[in-house]
Formats: sequence, C-alpha cells, structure tokens
Amino acid sequence: MNTFSQSQSIRAVAVALVNSMATIGNIGGSYFWPSSWGPSYVKSYLFCILTGVSSIAMCWAFSQHLARCNEIAEAEEQALGLPKGF
Repeated sequence: MNTFSQSQSIRAVAVALVNSMATIGNIGGSYFWPSSWGPSYVKSYLFCILTGVSSIAMCWAFSQHLARCNEIAEAEEQALGLPKGF
C-alpha cells in the first residue's frame, strides 16, 4: 500500500501537510528553551527526548498499520487468484 495517494492533487496536499507539521517544531521550539530554565536546561532536554520518542512511536505505529493493510491486500489478491506482488 502506498503512503501517498496516486492523484497528483492529493499527493501535493499530503506533502504540504507534512511540511507544515514539520515547521510547527520551529515555532514551538523557541518556547522550550526559556532562560529561566538555564543553565542546565534539563526540562528543555526532557521535552526534546519526549518529542523524539513520540515521533519514533508514531512511525512504528504507522509501519504496523501499513503492514496490516498490505496483509489484507495480499489476502484479497490471493482470493481473486491474482499473482503475488505488483
């Protein structure tokens, strides 16, 4: 299963959504490093670690979702008697 749709307009929207979500980190990142938390910035580093772990967890969940979708598609292909793969 593809992660982006085959239609060019929907693919463009998906890429724009990914880019806009990526820039949110630049906006919120400045609030993670207030000078009052210095000089060790332990809370700031904890926020960075937390966002990194949550990002890894979301990627893993998305991978599992795609694996399940691929298994369903493969079962449907076998039921229709189509050859395996593309």
